[in-house]
Amino acid sequence: MKRSSLEKQAPAWLLITSVLALCWAATLRTPFLLDDYFHLLALEKKSPQPGLRLLNTYSTERFSPQELKGFLPWWVDSSGYKFHYFRPLASYSLKMDYALSGKNPFGFHLTSLVLHIGCTLLLYALAISFGADRTAGVLSALVAGLHPNNIFSVTWVSSRDILLSLFLFLLSCLCFDRFLSRDSRRLRFWGASFGFYLLGLFSKETLFFAPAILFGLALFRLDTRRAPGSRRRFDKALLYVLPFLVSSLVYIVWYFVTGHGVKTGYVTVSSELPLISNLAIAAKAFLVYVLSLLFYLPPEFSMEGPTRAVIVWALCTVGAFSALLFWKRKIVEEHSVILLSLVWVLGFIVFPLCFLPMGRLLYFSVFGYALLIGMTLNLILGAVRTPYRKKILWGVLVMYFVIGPALAIIAAVPRINTQGRLATEDCDGKLYDFVKANPGTEHVFLMNVPTQFTAFTARMMFFLYHPEMPQRIHVLSNDSDLPLLEAKGEHTLVASNPKGIIRTGAPGFQTRHLRPGSRCDDVPLHAEIGMLDGRNVTAITFRFDSFLNDPAYAFVGFVGQDLKRIDIKALGNCNRLKDS
Repeated sequence: MKRSSLEKQAPAWLLITSVLALCWAATLRTPFLLDDYFHLLALEKKSPQPGLRLLNTYSTERFSPQELKGFLPWWVDSSGYKFHYFRPLASYSLKMDYALSGKNPFGFHLTSLVLHIGCTLLLYALAISFGADRTAGVLSALVAGLHPNNIFSVTWVSSRDILLSLFLFLLSCLCFDRFLSRDSRRLRFWGASFGFYLLGLFSKETLFFAPAILFGLALFRLDTRRAPGSRRRFDKALLYVLPFLVSSLVYIVWYFVTGHGVKTGYVTVSSELPLISNLAIAAKAFLVYVLSLLFYLPPEFSMEGPTRAVIVWALCTVGAFSALLFWKRKIVEEHSVILLSLVWVLGFIVFPLCFLPMGRLLYFSVFGYALLIGMTLNLILGAVRTPYRKKILWGVLVMYFVIGPALAIIAAVPRINTQGRLATEDCDGKLYDFVKANPGTEHVFLMNVPTQFTAFTARMMFFLYHPEMPQRIHVLSNDSDLPLLEAKGEHTLVASNPKGIIRTGAPGFQTRHLRPGSRCDDVPLHAEIGMLDGRNVTAITFRFDSFLNDPAYAFVGFVGQDLKRIDIKALGNCNRLKDS
C-alpha cells in the first residue's frame, strides 16, 4: 500500500481501534472461564500421552482416562467427554501466552483482544478493496467488532482458535484479492493467500468452507473485468481456487479418518435419532443463529430459546429482506459482492448447526454479516441525494449498529467478570482457605456450588493452582441450593432437593445416563440415583468407603457466598452447619 493511501486510511484505523479498545477494555480483567482451565492443565502437563508429538490443547487425548476422571465431577461421563480436534497453531499461540504470563489471564486476554481488533481492521481493508467508501468500511468494521455475539469469542481464552483462524482467513482473502488484480507480482500473493489459508485451517477446521468464499471472490473480480454480454469465467475462477479446494477435501477426509472430532455434550444431533429429528434440531439452531445475528441475542444469554413473538418478528424481517433482494435482484447481480457476503454468512452458519447454539460459533458469520451490511448500505446511501435524509439514515444506522451494541458490551463484560470470579476464583479461594485450616482433611465433599459452571471447574482449579496439596475435592451437586441431608447409618448420606441436585440440562455437560437405580463411582464416593423430576435428579444416596464422621472427610456447603462446614455428627433429617 502506498504511503499516500496509508495516510488516508490511518484516521479510520485509529477510530476503529480506539472504539474497540474502549468497549472491550474490561475483558483484560476477565478471569479464566470453563474450558480455559482445561487448556491450562494441558499446557502444564509435562509428559502427554505417547504418540502425541504436536502440542494440541484442543484434545482430551493429552490426558489418560484416570486423569480426565479426576478433573470432572462424578455425574459427568469421563469416557464420553472426548474431543480431539487438530488445532496446533492455536495451541502454540496459547503456549506463547502461557510462557509470558503463566497462570495470569491478563496476557491471554490481551492477545485475544489484539487478534479481535486485527480482524476488524482486516475486514475494513477488505471492504475498501471491494469498493466501499471509508464511511461504509468503518461501519462494516464496527458492526463486526461490536456485535454482542462476539462476547464469548473475546472473553473466553478457549476461543483463541476462532480468533486466530479468522485473522488468517482475512489475510488470505486480502492476498487473494490482490492476486486477482493486474499486478506483476501477483503469483506471490496467491502463494501468500494459500499459506495463510493452510495456517488458518490448522487453527480451526471450520475453514474447510473457505474455498467457496474465495471462489465467489474470484467470480466477483472476474465480473468486474468481464465484457458486456460475455459469459462468466467459472472455469478460470475454479482454476484459481482448485488447490484450496483439494487441500480442504484432503484435510477433512484425513480429519475424520484419523478419529478427530467431538463426542461431548455440545453435539445435539445423533445417529440414533431419525433424520427428521436431526433436521428439526438443525433448523431450530439455524433460527437461533439468524435471530442472534439480526437482533443481538447471544444464545448463551437466552438458553430457554426465543419467544413466539420474536420468532414471528424474525421471520417477517428475514422475509422482507429476502423479498427486497429478489425485487432488486438486478442490482445484486451487478454487485455480486453482496451475494458473496450472503454465501459467507450462511456457509459458516451451516457448520455449527449440529452443536449447542453458542455465540462464539457465529464469529465467522458475524464478519460476513458485517461485510453484507456495509456493502449494502454503501449502495443504498450512495443513491440518496438529499443531504438531510442521508444524515437521518446515518443517525439511525449508527444507533442500531454501533451505539446499541457498544452499550450492550460495556454492560455485559463486567457482569461476566463478576460471575466468573464468583464461579471460579472466589470459590477456589474459599476451598483453599478451608483445606489450609483443616490439614487433616483428605477429602472435601462440596454439597452445592455458587453457579452451575463451578461444578465443572472446581476440581480442575484446585488441581491447577494447588498441586502441592494432596486433598481431593468432590463436587456432589451442581445446584446453588444446599440439599436436604439425612444420615442413614454410618456410611450413607441421603440428599434431596425438589428443584434438582443434579441439573442435567446445564450447558456444556455430558452427563451419564442417569435414571433411578443407576450408580456412579468416584472413590471414596459411590452414588445411587433415587428420584428424577424430568431431567433433574432430585434424590441421591451417597455411600462412602469410610465412616461419615471420619476425620479425613469434610462436608461443606455454600450459604450465600460463605463456605460453611456441615456438622455431620449432629445430622439427622436436616442440615447442620457450623463455622469452618
